[in-house]
Amino acid sequence: MMGVMADKDHGDMIRELLPLATRFVTVQPDSPRAMTAEDLAEEIRSLGGEAEPAGTVENGVKRMLNKAKPEDVLLAIGSLYMSGAVRAAMGK
Repeated sequence: MMGVMADKDHGDMIRELLPLATRFVTVQPDSPRAMTAEDLAEEIRSLGGEAEPAGTVENGVKRMLNKAKPEDVLLAIGSLYMSGAVRAAMGK
């Protein structure tokens, strides 16, 4: 799961992650500076990745957990603005 601020170098982040990630769920962190989940998903797809927007961090966590296989490794990355929301969605 990935969410980023629009004013950061998200293209470089995506290019670094593409060889390591099978698919992305994109979210929009709770910040006026955040890139929308839809725009981030489109950028990932334009660079050759598989991505689907989930909107909120809570929806993204639910989607990740619902689609995960037992052998999958799940990762929430991007903005520190979403760390509290990820923890809350995970019940931590």
